[in-house]
Amino acid sequence: GSGGGLPNYTWSTDMFQWAALLLLAVTGKEWVGSIPSIPASLPLASELGDLLEQVLPQSPDRRLPLHHALRHTFLVSSVSNNSAQAQYDEEDATIEAADRIEALHQLCSLLRENNKSKGRFFVQVQRAAIIDTVITAFASASKKDLLLKLSCKFIGEDGIDAGGLTKEMYSVFFTALTSGDCPLFECDADAANPTFLPAKHTTPDTTDDLLLSYEAIGRVIGKAILDGMPVTASFHPCVFKALLRGCKKLKPNLHELEAFSSQEAQSCRQLLAMSDVSCLYLEFDEEDG
Repeated sequence: GSGGGLPNYTWSTDMFQWAALLLLAVTGKEWVGSIPSIPASLPLASELGDLLEQVLPQSPDRRLPLHHALRHTFLVSSVSNNSAQAQYDEEDATIEAADRIEALHQLCSLLRENNKSKGRFFVQVQRAAIIDTVITAFASASKKDLLLKLSCKFIGEDGIDAGGLTKEMYSVFFTALTSGDCPLFECDADAANPTFLPAKHTTPDTTDDLLLSYEAIGRVIGKAILDGMPVTASFHPCVFKALLRGCKKLKPNLHELEAFSSQEAQSCRQLLAMSDVSCLYLEFDEEDG
């Protein structure tokens, strides 16, 4: 980047990192300038190799854009037949939500299958300090760890994890995050069905620690999706939009404000309906999403 700042970070950077992670998950090898051979025993091995070839060029300008990658045969072959595939317009970047979800399920299934015999990611957590101990465990986890089968141990409790303890850890952790007692997330206390957003923090000296905590929570969410576990936290829809699209692309509207605080949304709509707001000394765009 210019001015001695960070290098330019674009969509092609995200695509490269996604493909490099997929390559690592499938082959156990990191990208070092060329793509190692894809095991022929893997489902759709040739299609996967073709996808990686198109997303991993060293030149960012040659990398396959996201909307084209989502239409690649490797991701859509199991969810679309030939007639359905023909409906996609090459000029249209819109992919049906159901196809995207099914493609994600297929990718997660492939990652689980390919890594089931490569060891386990062991975590030890305390039920009474579930948030802190889970965040600590996931903050130090490597990408390889997150691809392994999770094995959980509740400190001070008997039990061998055959899947039940992992499921319980996710459930207890996500419930605690949006219980109203966790300082990392906040809601409208008067809402009938509260949804939670990251809390506003104004202490500069805690910013780095907070970012590490939120990053670890993101890892837990990603790991839960990979493991096929429900994310039971009552997060506001904007949390998931930020995870999928990035914060810079978020443009919250009144419908999303209403999901957080119906009272605040109603107040905004009343202001927008006023023909003359000059007496309020307010300046805002008259836009209702």
